[in-house]
Amino acid sequence: MKNTLKQINFREKVYFYYFNDKKTIRINSGVKSSESDLERNKILIKNIENKINNIIYKYQIENNNKYPDTTYIKQKLNFITNNEDDINSLYELFYTEKIKKLKPSSSIQWSWVGDKLEKYNELNKVDINKIDEKFIKDFQTYIFSLNISDNSHRKIFIYLKAFILWLCKNEYIKEYTINWLDFEIERFEKEFETLTIDELRFLKEKRKTKITYKKCLDMFLFSCYTGLRYSDLIRLNKSHISKGQIIMNTLKTNKKVIISLNETAKDILIENEYNLYLYNNSMLDVQIKEMLKSYSDEQTTFKENIILTKKINKIDVAYNDFRYNFISIHSARRTFITILIDNNVSLNKIMLASGHTNLSILNKYLNRKHNTETNLANYFN
Repeated sequence: MKNTLKQINFREKVYFYYFNDKKTIRINSGVKSSESDLERNKILIKNIENKINNIIYKYQIENNNKYPDTTYIKQKLNFITNNEDDINSLYELFYTEKIKKLKPSSSIQWSWVGDKLEKYNELNKVDINKIDEKFIKDFQTYIFSLNISDNSHRKIFIYLKAFILWLCKNEYIKEYTINWLDFEIERFEKEFETLTIDELRFLKEKRKTKITYKKCLDMFLFSCYTGLRYSDLIRLNKSHISKGQIIMNTLKTNKKVIISLNETAKDILIENEYNLYLYNNSMLDVQIKEMLKSYSDEQTTFKENIILTKKINKIDVAYNDFRYNFISIHSARRTFITILIDNNVSLNKIMLASGHTNLSILNKYLNRKHNTETNLANYFN
């Protein structure tokens, strides 16, 4: 990359020349300057050069070292130049400084936090001069509403803390009163809803019709019937099936599990040719929520309102949402275990099927209030 000053229509502008595969691409920064103001020109040129370098560097990190085209760079540069005090733009600057010191996997996490901040800013325009305890509380409520994992929740606020300290260091925030050393997010478990026998019957009947979410439903139902974690569900193949049972070692604990298959589970395997790797984990969770939402007019229990209250950083945060937004692929495993517990199946048998190695881990499934079947011979049929 090289830069120069050129006079066009009696107005001086800074231009950059971006080279990609020996092809010169001119990028107009749109910044005006006086030809006589040499010191200011040097600062402007260096500043814009850094911005463009950061744009390119970030793009390459996120796109396997590919170079962005001219349009992308112009759009990004225009956004940064015109929104110097916008919180999204400032996070971009903070992020591009940070990623040069990070591994690619870590840089993706920092970028993910920026995405969450950008979506929050779209809903609640953030005034950079009003980053205070109210902002923290409101942002906590928003993040909590996404129902993400405990670990992800904590990471967001660790990164947010680093970002706000960077804002203070660079004097974007002149004064702040929050004691960051005491700033913390208390640990809490993500809420997972389990399904009832009636809801499983409804989904089983749905399989018999021509539906949009067939692959998603097959993965979800099979996990409900077997209790397999997602990591084992996608590894399952014909060699793991013997005499109507799954026999395999789990990936997480390397514990041998033996799980009897009901007729619907057998059908799912045969129809999918013993390959249930139909979606990646995150896409499957999205599909499950969309699927249950689409069924909620028929099975109204899926759209019941769930109200939760959690204590985050010593602040009570209330959140409510439709029940289907609390159901994921891990809910299927919990459904399997919960129904067996509710039907008084011995914990030893449950552990043989679930792969749990400690009885205390099963305590979270106890005292679940579901109206389930009492016929122990046909838990899921």
